Amino acid sequence: LPDGPACWLAATRRMEELENDQQLHTKAKSEVEQELADLLTSCDVHAMQAIFAPLEYFGVEAERIEPLRLRHAELLEQKHFRDDLRKVITIADNDAVKMALEAAQAKGLAESANWLLPDGGQAYNLATD
Repeated sequence: LPDGPACWLAATRRMEELENDQQLHTKAKSEVEQELADLLTSCDVHAMQAIFAPLEYFGVEAERIEPLRLRHAELLEQKHFRDDLRKVITIADNDAVKMALEAAQAKGLAESANWLLPDGGQAYNLATD
């Protein structure tokens, strides 16, 4: 074939491109999986939200993503309770303070150890003073 060498050259270049793409894909997937592992102990809900789409894109198994989804949801809920406790600290409405404390207690957040947020227990304790 007169164009055999040109075809061979094009095919080997394309193969190199595909191999390079595969390496980049593998590296990116590895980085996303490492970020998943890091976020399982983080309180950064924005980073958690941002990683869900890449995890799904790279085909990370749902059972590996689920603990992060649960932590994300729990952190969002705790942020709500913490913010409510912070608000009632600044007002002189005993009923509002009582309601915020009762809501946090109902979720088991009277114990500092039950908070995922590092400042959640402090907010609860300040509201009880």
